Amino acid sequence: MARPRTFDEEEVLERATRYFWKHGYHDSAPAKIAADCGLHGPSIYNAFGKKKELFARVLVHYVDTVSAIANRCMDAKISPTDKLEAFIGALCGVACDPDLPGGCLLVN
Repeated sequence: MARPRTFDEEEVLERATRYFWKHGYHDSAPAKIAADCGLHGPSIYNAFGKKKELFARVLVHYVDTVSAIANRCMDAKISPTDKLEAFIGALCGVACDPDLPGGCLLVN
């Protein structure tokens, strides 16, 4: 019988997102990502599959995160111009976050 997971999958996806964002796809080995997330190699494989599958999940997580920012701005009861300013400001805040690699994961 398999052991139950002892980690938060969303937290691991967030850390894996940051890892891929910083190192790129080709320089990211699942064992290194697992270690960065505080997991053993088999744990990350069992939870997310191969590197390609993990990266696909990371991209979905990243797009969902950016979409949530856009939705919060667009749902605000403010003028369209203010919505756009809020969205651009939020993206700039993410781009300037010293804890993030910078730029856009999709473009990088």
